[in-house]
Amino acid sequence: MVHTKEAVLMLDTPSESGESCVLGSTILRSQIVRVQFCSKMPLEVCQEEMWDVSAAQDRSILAWAKKVFISSKLLYELYIASDTKIKLQNARGLFWGYENLCEINLDKWIDSSSVSDMSYMFCGCHSLKKLDV
Repeated sequence: MVHTKEAVLMLDTPSESGESCVLGSTILRSQIVRVQFCSKMPLEVCQEEMWDVSAAQDRSILAWAKKVFISSKLLYELYIASDTKIKLQNARGLFWGYENLCEINLDKWIDSSSVSDMSYMFCGCHSLKKLDV
């Protein structure tokens, strides 16, 4: 994953109908317990387990999920990685409905300088205890 172009995260505004999936995956928003933005992918993650979450669909930003079981409930940790800072242009509802989300770690990999809309970004994040910016 070597890109010199700007890495822009895809728009992930939830549907008006209620529960929706995370960044084009089949994982429900309510199943995410942790979001980690990072620069490197661990070696144990296979390319087949990753999916493209870049706005340009050029694989400049990839995501993968790690299964975790909490109280016998299947949940996920979501990882989002790029070789460069990830640019947000619209963060409206980005984490909306992540009702089991406990932690978000931006790890200085997010450029929010040109975000035009952050409304409802954390709406429904009732379990959020840690936001590391």
